[in-house]
Amino acid sequence: MFGRKKSNLEKLNEKIYSRTAKLRKRERRRIFNSERVLVRENLPDDFLPENEKTNNEDTTKKEAPLAKFYKEPKAETSKAGIIFFVLSVLFFVLSLVGAYFFIITGANSVSNKNISIYVNAPEFVDSGDLFTMQIVIENRNKVALEKAYLVVDYPEGSAAPSGQLENVERVRSGKKERVSRLKLPLGKIDAASRKKGTVRARIFGKKDEMKKVYISLEYRIKGSNAIYALDKTQFVKLLSDAITLDTEGPSEALFGQKQKLKLIVKNNSKSALSSILIKAELPYGVKILESKPDNQNGVWEIEKLDPGEQNEIQLLLKSDGQSGDERVIKFKAGVKSMVEENKIASLYQEAEHVLKISKPFVASSVQIGQDKGEYSVVKPGQTHKGTLTWQNTLPYSLEDLTFAVALSGVLDKYKTSAFKGFYDSLNNLLIWDKATKPDLANVSKGKSGVLQFSIGVLDPKSLADTINPKINIEVNTSARRLSEQNVESSLRSAYNRELRVESFVEFESNSLYFENPLKSAGAFPPKVDSPTVFGVEWKITNTSNLIKDAQVTALLPPNVTWTGVYMPATENISYNSQTGRITWNLGDIKPSSGYSLPARKVYFNLTLIPSVPQIGKTAKLLLNQEFAGKDSYTDTDIKIDLPDLDTKTKDASATENHFKVIR
Repeated sequence: MFGRKKSNLEKLNEKIYSRTAKLRKRERRRIFNSERVLVRENLPDDFLPENEKTNNEDTTKKEAPLAKFYKEPKAETSKAGIIFFVLSVLFFVLSLVGAYFFIITGANSVSNKNISIYVNAPEFVDSGDLFTMQIVIENRNKVALEKAYLVVDYPEGSAAPSGQLENVERVRSGKKERVSRLKLPLGKIDAASRKKGTVRARIFGKKDEMKKVYISLEYRIKGSNAIYALDKTQFVKLLSDAITLDTEGPSEALFGQKQKLKLIVKNNSKSALSSILIKAELPYGVKILESKPDNQNGVWEIEKLDPGEQNEIQLLLKSDGQSGDERVIKFKAGVKSMVEENKIASLYQEAEHVLKISKPFVASSVQIGQDKGEYSVVKPGQTHKGTLTWQNTLPYSLEDLTFAVALSGVLDKYKTSAFKGFYDSLNNLLIWDKATKPDLANVSKGKSGVLQFSIGVLDPKSLADTINPKINIEVNTSARRLSEQNVESSLRSAYNRELRVESFVEFESNSLYFENPLKSAGAFPPKVDSPTVFGVEWKITNTSNLIKDAQVTALLPPNVTWTGVYMPATENISYNSQTGRITWNLGDIKPSSGYSLPARKVYFNLTLIPSVPQIGKTAKLLLNQEFAGKDSYTDTDIKIDLPDLDTKTKDASATENHFKVIR
């Protein structure tokens, strides 16, 4: 009547396949409910812990949908079969629970979505002031972050209070960028915890410039060597300039004339600046003739500039162009690149100076000596002839045209004169006016002319202790003109030319026997088929300029051999047996060598074996003696050729009979 009692498993199967059974709604389960815990650890000085409140908000995740599995029931089964089936189902259920716990909840993995970097920082800061960022790193993962580092990349040239920033190359998404990096070890960041601290640095640049600061968290997870990273970018706008650049100089430049320009560099920030690079970008037609301090292709470096301190760069320029042309000279200042030479890594400031080109009412130029562009080269102790070429550039006539040429420097006034003019030796003036040259009384438009003169340069001995001597020529022109309204006005202009005096180098070569410091040997006078050892003295003197890359060379005749004996040992002298050439490499020869400084000398021995055809004659010891060097001041090559050296020695006790070869 009552039949067999159904098992729980059979009841479950009926519910599963029943169309009328009602499922009981169960309460939603919570996967986990962890509190966020603040972990306080000792941090570096630049990552300073601050007071904070513990955040106890739940970090509950939404539960994922449950998976459902189905199994077809059997009508009848044995007791052993039922037990086996139940165990199988339990094993399968436990597997599903484990998979759900580890995969669905992510309990064994780390996701950047569960890590946050919070930054509290000002949007604006003065250039060079401390830029402070409060940084909070929150780990909401179920796994700790191992060996964590906070990496802050500031713009290149930034400075930290403790000075521990490192200039590195940052590579992100295939883009390379030089930055100043701060890397702080944070150690371990536990699950459901966070760390908080403060970093500070000084950022430099131009006013209103937007700067980027890159913040990165680098970490590892337990059991893995892979490095994971989470990035965040912070923007800050600069309210002031780190550096101010100002120029002082004329706004108008006469064609072909020299202009002085001053660049003032001032530290406008509240901290010291170092490794500042200043670059000048010159337009076509503008050249830097000189600068103080010296420049390297229009580049200057300032090692350090304290707050409020300023430096001045003085330039001497020459501008060419058509009348009415404008030439814009640009200056840039910034932090020096640590990678590329003469390159600005981070720009601090820019400035411009505009020169308007105009022609003088009388265009004039001077030709004298060897033209080197910005200057001419003349030799000491000589008289050099020159010409002054001029032309009226105005569209109307000039009255009483006068040229007064002022001379200064190492001038020999006794060899200076003005052809069809007057030389005022008291004031060193060459003068041409209507009194000396009547055609200057009235000069029509477009008319031109040539004036001739001579300038004497002091002799080499007078220049022995004068470093980089020169003569300055300043052409001052004056005239009167009548405008279209018959109003008279005076006109004046000036033209400058520099003459650089080449250094005077003397090369002396002597053969020695009795006075040979290296000791001579053998017959003297020299005897046929018998060896005689002679000494040779080479001597170099130099007056006023540094000579670079100096060298003396000579060839040995077939019957002369190199002994390898020479002095002093500090001199670089060598012999090539294949070419038979002796070479003395002097390198640099200082000014005043042989005058207030010792002359450069070298002694060496040669062995001569005279031959029959030389009987009754002097025998040659050296052939093709030549000195070569470069004057570093005038940029000219200096070459001196000497006659062949023979057995006619410098010895005071020797006579003509000693010099000729005997049987």
